[in-house]
Amino acid sequence: MIVRRYLQREVAGAFAGVLAVLVLVWVSHRFVRYLGLAAAGQLAGEMLFQLVGLKLAANVSLLLPPALFFAVLLAVGRLYRDSEVTALAAAGVGPGTLARAVLGLSVPYALAAAALTLFLAPPAARVADEVEGRAEDRADFSNLLAGRFRDLSGGDRVLFAEGARDGGKTLVGVFAQVRTAHDLYILAAETAFQRRDGETGDRFLVLLDGHRYQGEPGSLDYVVTSYREHAVRIEDSHRSPASQRVQGIPTSTLFGAASPGRQAELQWRIALPVSCVVLAVLALLLARTSPRQGRYGGLFNGVLVYFLYSNLLGAGRGLIEQGRVPAVLGLWPAHAVPLALALVVAAAQSPRGASLLAALRARVRAGGRS
Repeated sequence: MIVRRYLQREVAGAFAGVLAVLVLVWVSHRFVRYLGLAAAGQLAGEMLFQLVGLKLAANVSLLLPPALFFAVLLAVGRLYRDSEVTALAAAGVGPGTLARAVLGLSVPYALAAAALTLFLAPPAARVADEVEGRAEDRADFSNLLAGRFRDLSGGDRVLFAEGARDGGKTLVGVFAQVRTAHDLYILAAETAFQRRDGETGDRFLVLLDGHRYQGEPGSLDYVVTSYREHAVRIEDSHRSPASQRVQGIPTSTLFGAASPGRQAELQWRIALPVSCVVLAVLALLLARTSPRQGRYGGLFNGVLVYFLYSNLLGAGRGLIEQGRVPAVLGLWPAHAVPLALALVVAAAQSPRGASLLAALRARVRAGGRS
């Protein structure tokens, strides 16, 4: 019990430090990306911090497994480097006790990852997608200057407004030129606002209380139509509506789903907490270092093993999405392969396994000499 509390304190301290670094890197990368979109006029700048916070809440569960992995690697590696494992062995605390302590510590982290990825991340992802959609909707209007013409939809829509109100949500004194494959027409309206279709995700400019002028330029044959409300498509959606993206679908809805994409998402959510336990086992084995290897002796190997394991999970998810791997099989083979290798390495590192390997080498050498 004392050893477990001591190890828990060491791992918790390292976990907090590693998680803080990972969160800082993730937030910096996401913020720079959104800042570039805002500078290009594709995102409303005043919603950047809200959007980054929601995206972090939706993706923080992805950072827990690597944070636990490197925390165990650093904490247990320090015990080996400072010869504390040797002292524990002299006191009767062997590698088996240390392994059980690490596995016991990984369970609360796995449960936390399960709670985040199964129950908290989906609604956060759904809200983040809705906020991102609103930020994209407001981007064109927020960058529209009164008395300036603005191209929309690659030049097929030209928009002019005398001003804006309601924080830029509503345009006043609107003029729009719309070019289609067959004709060209002019729209004039007192006010206008943007609206995104909930089914298709397409974006529309809705003009209120105005007139539509349609006809050939240079001729007197014009058709003038008055309207109370007129909608013009200004952007086709290149991404699914928030209600249809799998990241925001509740976990209970994914059970029994026939779509390979939804089945892959379900298996991915289950795999995240399982990976906490698998990575803790791998970190325990990789942490075995000698005092002469230095503070970060096994860190390079740890980074390599983590990326190999994460790529194996990503490849398995892609195969499920493509329907090439049955959803019932899930990502369990991706967990089983590194876990089996870890058990083989652990057996080889044990005294009995070392003696068996030595006897096998001796037999091979004797056979070679004969």
